[in-house]
Amino acid sequence: MARLVLLIGFSYSLIIFGFLFFIHLIYLALWKQNYYFEFTSEYILLRTGVVSRAENHLPYKSIQNVLNKQGIVDRVLGLATVTIQNAAQQMTGSGGRRAASDSSISFVWQPRAKAQELNDILNGITSKINSHTSNAMGV
Repeated sequence: MARLVLLIGFSYSLIIFGFLFFIHLIYLALWKQNYYFEFTSEYILLRTGVVSRAENHLPYKSIQNVLNKQGIVDRVLGLATVTIQNAAQQMTGSGGRRAASDSSISFVWQPRAKAQELNDILNGITSKINSHTSNAMGV
């Protein structure tokens, strides 16, 4: 009797896990379909969101660092994430509970070659822009 209860409980939990996994795959597909980025002449435009849409504008002159990140799963799948760290900080919260957070943009699920190409393009753009600003500032 106890085995039957365990078997039924395991079967239900396996069905629930499969259903939630399927819903998560659908959400990821919709998220990837609504993920858009563009390099304009003055800034990087990033649009994301399935339920609520978000749009980020990151000026080239505020780019502080460009990173290629790969987790274990990303390495197995041959993907990478290009993260652009911004020199500016965003304030979140209100009143006494305000906190500063680094604003960064990530281009996720990029093939490894494309991620390296994005990294090279962004480093080229920022080196041109930042070399002019640092000379002008006397740094």
